[in-house]
Amino acid sequence: MAAHAPGMELILAAQGGDADTVKRVLEGTPGIDANEADEEGRTALGIASEEGHTAVVRALLAAPGVDVNKVQGLGETPLLWASLRGHAEVVQVLLAAPGVDVNKAAHDGCTPLLGASIAGRAEVVRALLAASRIDVTKADANGRTPMSAARDHAKFHGQAIMGMLREAEERVRLRAHAETKRKLELATEEGEEVDEVVRLLATPGVDINEANKRGETYLFLASCSGRANVVRALLAAPGIDPNKAQMYGETPLYSASSRGHTEVVQVLLAAPGIDVNKATDLGGTPLHWARNDAIKDLLLAAGAR
Repeated sequence: MAAHAPGMELILAAQGGDADTVKRVLEGTPGIDANEADEEGRTALGIASEEGHTAVVRALLAAPGVDVNKVQGLGETPLLWASLRGHAEVVQVLLAAPGVDVNKAAHDGCTPLLGASIAGRAEVVRALLAASRIDVTKADANGRTPMSAARDHAKFHGQAIMGMLREAEERVRLRAHAETKRKLELATEEGEEVDEVVRLLATPGVDINEANKRGETYLFLASCSGRANVVRALLAAPGIDPNKAQMYGETPLYSASSRGHTEVVQVLLAAPGIDVNKATDLGGTPLHWARNDAIKDLLLAAGAR
């Protein structure tokens, strides 16, 4: 029993919010295990976080070897307990701890963000959403997400949490869209893997005709780079506009023709709705700027003039 006395003293001090005793036990007991749990599986850090004892939490986090993600009896982390109880200051302290897992869930799948959304802890939700690796849509074992839980409990807690989550989800969507667009531009302009292009095109929300700041679509970039297989994959996408021009009026066909990409020209000419005579802002046509005779013959056979 004597060997466990310091650990139990630490747990009792944490439960009572006695930061001075916590520090004394930690400093005066060489080799003490700050992660020791009581018979219910509760650690000093878990208890202090649940009770909202900020000073104790700070002292425990400074202890060598403390596990900020150590789970309690039902898989609750200190961050989950602080979030459920609405201890925003403790949540901030835990979020600043090295190695904290902001998305770690209990056995039932409840994350800190989900728990705070259910309990109506608006300040905690705001703090969690500011964490860099927060998963805004992670669901529990019953399929509840933070947003669905906030919606279900809006009559008790109001609309504030729903608003914060909605904004966070939109930020996530915009970041994901920007990343997909970046990868698609890279894959169409420089990549060789058609499968990667097809996979990216299947991403929800992708606009096949979206252009960059220069007005260049994915089809334009692939045509400009001479990637015939990628051009084929893009032309197979629903809603593709084969004639969409960039900022100076250059179409994919004009680009491929003027750069001598014969196979790409052939593929584009087979696309439904292709305008073989669409000119640039300066009046140049695919035929006028065709780089080689093979391309000229293809264009003439398609009705170019």
